[in-house]
Amino acid sequence: MKMQKSTAVQRKGRGFTLIELLVVIAIIAILAAILFPVFARARESARRASCLSNLKQIGLGIMMYIQDYDERYPQRIVGSWGTPASYITQTNPAMPGYLFSTSDGGHGGHWVTWMDVIYPYIKSTQVFVCPSVSNSIAGGGTAYPSYGYSELMSYNAPNGSPTPPKTSVSGILLSAVNYPAQSMMCMDYNTPYSIYALASDGQNWLRTDNPRVPRHLDGPNVLFCDGHAKWLNRTDSTMLSSAAANSYFWNPQGTSP
Repeated sequence: MKMQKSTAVQRKGRGFTLIELLVVIAIIAILAAILFPVFARARESARRASCLSNLKQIGLGIMMYIQDYDERYPQRIVGSWGTPASYITQTNPAMPGYLFSTSDGGHGGHWVTWMDVIYPYIKSTQVFVCPSVSNSIAGGGTAYPSYGYSELMSYNAPNGSPTPPKTSVSGILLSAVNYPAQSMMCMDYNTPYSIYALASDGQNWLRTDNPRVPRHLDGPNVLFCDGHAKWLNRTDSTMLSSAAANSYFWNPQGTSP
């Protein structure tokens, strides 16, 4: 009986060998390498959904604005485009223009923009901040909005003219949009120029060094002129038209796909 008790004690006190520990560590490392990217993708998917919700709220605000202002879309900046002296500076600390610094042709400032004119319908500045962007109003310093409004929403450019007048001080008419369900109104846009999204980006979307490369799993969230929003892969042909200035994705009055 004593010998059996001694053997049991010895078995109970036996630890793992070095090889066993190394095998366990290797297995954990392999599982971590497999699962961490999955977790990161899941987190980004959640942020993408939150961003899409932001754009849908922005779309609702714009649609309500249109109904109150003779069926015209908001202008991208209050004043004559390219004439900084005509821009109105936002001094109300509760408004987006006060919180976000934007740039138009290199002329940076806290201007009254499309975000300010639809703010009464949204009552939130946080909807203009994508959760995947670190430079937000909560981060301090100079903050930029996360979404770019189509540069051609403020132009009066009949027949999709690639060189519309740049002094327009009002948004285009609702009836002027040829393909509202296919024309981009607002989208993810990674630059300080978030007053507007440039049609010329249709030429450069695949460049990996492009600062405007979409932030959500290799694609942007896009709000269309009819108010619906969805995610698009950056290789989507609607964003890569060789005739971006006349493409109905980039130009609401465009005629070509």
